[in-house]
Amino acid sequence: MKFRAAGNPQTHHHLHTAFDWAGLGKAKVVDVGGSAGHVSIELAKVFPDLEFVVQDFEGLKSFHDGVPDNLKPWISFEAQDILKPNAHHNADVYLLRSILRD
Repeated sequence: MKFRAAGNPQTHHHLHTAFDWAGLGKAKVVDVGGSAGHVSIELAKVFPDLEFVVQDFEGLKSFHDGVPDNLKPWISFEAQDILKPNAHHNADVYLLRSILRD
């Protein structure tokens, strides 16, 4: 927790190199607990072959308006209770970032 508190939890540039996203080719990434989609937006800027589904509580569907217009075709939002089975059984990657501590 000291390490986490010392850094800026909102930075996500390390995610570009922490995983071989490009190696996935065309793939669907489900950003579980993805809030306003800030991580998916940043990854979509660098990896255009990826499609992102940002999942969080019902009220976050409105965040699609905050996605840059050129990325909207690759980023969608949907309600999902993380304590229930995930609706996307066909995703290639499930991204869980900063949600398991709560």
